[in-house]
Parts: sequence; C-alpha cells; structure tokens
Amino acid sequence: MINKKYIQRKKYLDQIVPYMDKDIVKVLLWQRRTGKSYMVIMIIDYLMTQMNISKDEIIYINKEKIERDDIKGYKDLYEATKGYTYIFVDEIQMIDEWEKAIASLKEKWTHDIYITWSNAEMLESDIATLLWWRYIKFMIYPLDYKEFILFHKLEANEASLMSYMKYGWMPLLTWLDLQQETEKFMEWMYDSIVLRDIVKRNNLRNTALLNSLIVYLAKHVRSLFSANNISNFLKNEKITLSPNRIIDRINYAQNAFLLQWVSRYDIKWKEMLSTKKKYYFTDIWLRNYIAWWFDAKNDIEKILENLVYSHLVSHSYDILVGEFDDKEIDFIASKWKEKIYVQVSYLLGSEKTKQREFSWLESIRDNYRKIVVTMDTLFEWSYEGIEHMHLQTFLETVS
Repeated sequence: MINKKYIQRKKYLDQIVPYMDKDIVKVLLWQRRTGKSYMVIMIIDYLMTQMNISKDEIIYINKEKIERDDIKGYKDLYEATKGYTYIFVDEIQMIDEWEKAIASLKEKWTHDIYITWSNAEMLESDIATLLWWRYIKFMIYPLDYKEFILFHKLEANEASLMSYMKYGWMPLLTWLDLQQETEKFMEWMYDSIVLRDIVKRNNLRNTALLNSLIVYLAKHVRSLFSANNISNFLKNEKITLSPNRIIDRINYAQNAFLLQWVSRYDIKWKEMLSTKKKYYFTDIWLRNYIAWWFDAKNDIEKILENLVYSHLVSHSYDILVGEFDDKEIDFIASKWKEKIYVQVSYLLGSEKTKQREFSWLESIRDNYRKIVVTMDTLFEWSYEGIEHMHLQTFLETVS
C-alpha cells in the first residue's frame, strides 16, 4: 500500500496522532496539491509501522484515480469500506451524498475515518449536517520555509530565501526544476483551481470577469479593500461587476483556498471593524503568476507581507489587521493565550521609516510580543521591548 516516497511533515503528523483510534472523523483540508494525499500516506505508514496495524484493516480510496470510478455514491462508498477498520477517502466530495455513508459508519463506533477535502464551504454545510461535533479539521498548508529547504535539500541562506519567495510553497515543486518547469505547473494549477473548484462548482458563466477580479486582488495584495472599491476600479477598466457579485466571487475563491481575507480589529476600542478587508494568497508563486510578475524592487513589500501572513497561519495563528487611532498594525497573531503584533517592512533605510514601524507598535501598551520584520541584513536589535528581525530569522524561529 505504501508505494510513494515522501518527506515527512512532522508538525502535521504530530497534530493528528493524538486523535488516532478516537471516535471522531479526521478531515484534512486545504487547496489542491498542498500534500493532503501524501499526508494520508504518512498516516497509513505510521499506523502500520508504529501501531502495528495490518494492511488488511486499512482501505485507501483516492477519488482522483480512475481505478475508483466505481464509487459514485454513498451506497458504493458504504459497500466498499465494509470490513475495514481504518478508512481513508481522498477528495471525498467527488462522491454523491458521501456524508450518509460516513454517518452510518460512525454510528458503529468501530471505524477510524480520515477524509480529505478541497472546498471550505461545502465541507461545513455537508459534514456539519450529519456529523455534528464528531469531526476535527486539520489544515494542511503549503510548505513553510524550514520545510521548503528540507524538501529541496537547500541551505538556509539568502539564495534559498529568495527561491522560497519567488517559487512558492507547493510540495509538488520538489519534483520539478524550479527555474524551468514551475510556470507550466502553475498554469495547470491555476486552471485547475479556477475552472474546476470555482467556475464549475459554482456554475459561473463568465470566466473572464472572475479572472479580472483575481488578477486585481493579486496585484493589490496587502491593500485594504471594500467591494465598492473594487467595483469602482473595475468599472474604470470597462469591467462591470456589482459589489454583491464581487463578494460572491471572492467567497468562491476563498472557499477553494486560492486566497483568504483578513478582518480589521480596533485595538484601542477592542472591537471588530466591518468595513474593508485585506486579501492574501495561499501560495506566493500562484500570486506572482496571476499578477504576471515577480519584481524584487517594486513588488517586494506585497510579497513580504503575504509571506509573513502565510507563515503565521501555517503555524495555527488566527490573524487580524490591527488599527490603533490612525495607525495600522499589519498583523495581530493569536493562538491559545499567546499574542504577537507584527509589522512588515522591506528595509528600515531611513529614520522616518524606523520611527513609523517602531512607534506604531510602541503605542500599544500591553505586554505581548512585538516584532518588526524586514530584509535588513546588517543588524537585528530590540528597542523598547520591540524586536527587529530579519525575515529569515522570523521564518526560522516564530512558530
């Protein structure tokens, strides 16, 4: 059964192992090609080698493989899994009314079930209906920087950091030549997400309008948006898309994990702000491909902020954009009782820039950690309790 080579993603396996053999469905969730199928292989390998589970107790159904075209509906799934204790179904949403089979299997309390999924909205509506609280989600994000250098057998240095920023974080890139083959792969990847996971799934007719919207968001990463802002801009480009239709399409893209939005939080008054959000892409090379450029001079601020955002969410932080009076704090990152305030800037080349980045964090009078992340290579220091970190240090130490 284990016929694939893989590099173990220990941080995810460590999250999943405590829930093995528990009466709860394990859902591996995220965008296509982030390594969910390989995580399934890792889990199966762990069961067989560390828990001495026989392969005869395990069934693995991958609905992206033609060999399992025989499983079309919930009755087929139920029959196919009879007699197995450990059940793995990859891209289960391709099976009609699959949740009926899973609910029936769970009623027996004798099955350990793992499923993978590539759409957020459909998961919540379908699985919550019949499984209530009896499932737990594991977000399988693209590679973080330490995983990237491990997968590509690189040293942790400036060259590998630039490759990480340029070529992105998809595990599948490990098997490709980064300089020669990634563009073809990303073209296929983008078409797969847009045409299959957004257009087809949501019955959209005008793909050109959707593309125009996604390109606009890619070119304006880290900017604050409202649907009205975007609608007015597109109107200037001779593209008519109402605010409501824009919101719908952004939600479709977010459900397919192409991008994510981040809300604003008023730090002083301790309340959420409903107007305007920021958008970030789940993979930076996809974003670079969509925006048609990687410009280390003019585009770097957007890439840096997107990268820091992705690093934080991949380490289980909940993210908000902070506002304090007239100041913007790039990220408020929280998990459990931990909180970090993060400012991102390319270089602190002038006293004005230093004053802006540090004074904004200094104005927040609490004892949580505060970090300014830049690409300055000559110095790292702390000022009034605020840490200054090079990007590489941040990616290697904040987790």
